[in-house]
Amino acid sequence: MKFITDIKQELEDQLKEVQHSLIIITGFVTVEGFQFIEEQVATKRLKKKILFKLELQDFQRGASSFDFRYAFDRGWDVYYDNTIHAKNYIFDNHLAIQGSSNLTSNGLGLHHERNDDNNVLWYLNNEFRMWVEQKLKLAIKFDPAKAETSQNNLRRLADDTQEELQKKQEQIDRKLAQHRLINSSDIHESKQHLIESIRRNNSILKLLQDNLGQLTEEISPTDLNTMYKYKDNQNWYKQHYIISLDQEVKDQVFDYKNQYYLYTPRIYQYKGRFYRERLYGNYSLVDSSSVLSKILQSLEHLAVLGLEADLTSAKIIKEGRSLKLRFQFFWPLTTPNIKAVYQRELAKLFPTQQLILDNLQMEGVHE
Repeated sequence: MKFITDIKQELEDQLKEVQHSLIIITGFVTVEGFQFIEEQVATKRLKKKILFKLELQDFQRGASSFDFRYAFDRGWDVYYDNTIHAKNYIFDNHLAIQGSSNLTSNGLGLHHERNDDNNVLWYLNNEFRMWVEQKLKLAIKFDPAKAETSQNNLRRLADDTQEELQKKQEQIDRKLAQHRLINSSDIHESKQHLIESIRRNNSILKLLQDNLGQLTEEISPTDLNTMYKYKDNQNWYKQHYIISLDQEVKDQVFDYKNQYYLYTPRIYQYKGRFYRERLYGNYSLVDSSSVLSKILQSLEHLAVLGLEADLTSAKIIKEGRSLKLRFQFFWPLTTPNIKAVYQRELAKLFPTQQLILDNLQMEGVHE
């Protein structure tokens, strides 16, 4: 790993060496920043992809800008996804610059000297390659045939009111949510393939120990106590919920029929640290009565088990042909009038579904 003190110079050096492919993943992008990259590789025959965040407010205020025709004419595949925060410049699927520099004139220091150590150059591992593949799969690809339409849509943002801008953003977010919902099944199948292939030769314990980075994500001490209330409920978690990887683990931990794990991810403890089952799939709620029904069903189920959940952490994922719902954050039930709390919070997420909300029951499970 190499710490970078001059991002512009390092990009120029790496772009001189790149031979086969270039992938850029960035939160913000500007015409000038993108043209700087393209000019460095204009004479090379590369597979070129760029993925950026399509937050309309950023484009309206000029923090981001893009020239679709310029990009398409030069052979770029262009994607958007509003979950993007990382800044990555990936060369030949082998090396990457990663850090804090967006693809903008300011981020690259095109007009002023930018000397900092917020970027690093490192050799890729398989886990990172899988992350890039997943990001591209869950993003939406712009259609080159609609370059003029896409460009005109960005130009019109300058005249939009905040209300008009918000409506357009909601349409984009809904389209992204539906796209991620449909395409997340392939990612889940890849995860299951990994599990099955390693299971043939190793125990579940070794599978998890050797693949924590792909199958789980670490829970910070802050989240453990604030989002799971672990400090106040240690005995309950140890007795009923948390799976210790410091001892032999049975195959049943991956059984989705296990009542505690039906609507929540498994939590593992290994060498004094805590890990949460990685949930591949859609991170946004789709505003529809069918999804709301799934949420109501899951809340009723959790209440019977003595759990309450943070509704904003709900993830809708696709496993095979079925839609599944998981709450990422939850804790032992402590709120006396949980039904009123849920109705208030759900009304914010699904403002047009009051009739279904009125049917929320917390007495039992309704499968």
